[in-house]
Amino acid sequence: MLIHETYPKLADPMFVQAYDFGDCWTRVHPEGPFEELDVAVAIIVTRANYSKMADLLGRSRSSVRNHVERNMPLRDLMQEVWETFLDQIEGLHQDAAMSGDLGVQRFFLQTKGKDRGYVTRSEATGKDGEPLAGTVDFTKVSSDVLEELMKARESAGTE
Repeated sequence: MLIHETYPKLADPMFVQAYDFGDCWTRVHPEGPFEELDVAVAIIVTRANYSKMADLLGRSRSSVRNHVERNMPLRDLMQEVWETFLDQIEGLHQDAAMSGDLGVQRFFLQTKGKDRGYVTRSEATGKDGEPLAGTVDFTKVSSDVLEELMKARESAGTE
């Protein structure tokens, strides 16, 4: 069951904004169980930030995290809020890219445009583009030497 079905007021920004964490059950009873509505509102208000949620609820970060991880509707809400946050940040970066920010444009091409070939490639070479020390240029090895190397590899096994 979705948390919004249990607590439809979570969809009301005024309800969430006016929520009184100073007087909520979870904060007032620090040794008692968590109240699901308190945690749900904390998730929304803090954009799924465990440390900020712990501050609002008067509990430790680890206890809040453990409670959320054991509660499927709260876990789903955390994921939904986190994905919405990422969408918003991504939207801001898209706006910046469309406004001409070359750094953000490059970032998008290198991350979102990988499948179109916009990737950073690095090559390992020695000084002035020469081969790295210890590499063998097989074009300069005689066919007799290549044959000996192949026989040696075969007799050693294919590792």
